Amino acid sequence: MMKEVGRNDPCPCGSGKKYKKCCAQKSSMERRTFSAIDPSSFQSSMSRITGMVSKTLRENTPKAPAEGLEKKIHQKDSSPKEDKET
Repeated sequence: MMKEVGRNDPCPCGSGKKYKKCCAQKSSMERRTFSAIDPSSFQSSMSRITGMVSKTLRENTPKAPAEGLEKKIHQKDSSPKEDKET
C-alpha cells in the first residue's frame, strides 16, 4: 500500500515543489472528474471511439504498403517538370 503524500511533502512527480503547490490540485480535479463519469457511459463511448478508429484505419490503409508507395512514385514521375532557366 502506498503512503499518502502530505501537503508539505515533496511532490512525487519529481518537480521539486511541495505537493500542495504542484500536483495536489491536479489530483483533486482528477478525483472530481472521474467520480462524475458514469462507468457504463464511459465504456460505451470508448467502444464507439475504438470502432471508429479501427474502421478509419481499415479503410485508409493500403492492403499492400508497396502498392501505395508505387503509386506515389509514379505520380511523382508523371508530374510535369518545371523548366528552370539559369
